[in-house]
Amino acid sequence: MGLVAEMADEVCVMYMGRVVEYGQIRDIFENPSHPYTQALLKSVPVLGIKEDAELVTIPGSTPDPADLGPGCEFADRCADCMDRCREKRIHAYEISEGHWARCLKYDHFKEVD
Repeated sequence: MGLVAEMADEVCVMYMGRVVEYGQIRDIFENPSHPYTQALLKSVPVLGIKEDAELVTIPGSTPDPADLGPGCEFADRCADCMDRCREKRIHAYEISEGHWARCLKYDHFKEVD
């Protein structure tokens, strides 16, 4: 993740082959919005971390791509999952200019796809 921050101006975070969040590198690192992005950033080792400190892990297992349903691919691993997350394709919502996430937590924002 450090290399990404050094090399890129924009980043897209993908889960199961689908972009779940997109934005300027600063937006993603300072305001991660999709639950997968948040979990991913919490699981990255940091220089200077104490030897006995445990890294945060993402619960559950990666789903079988052949068994994906119509809703959010991350639903089974997401602490914020709602029933409607599993019902249909999730649209992307603009959280701030140029920063969007494919998550129903933001369905009160402008839809961008």
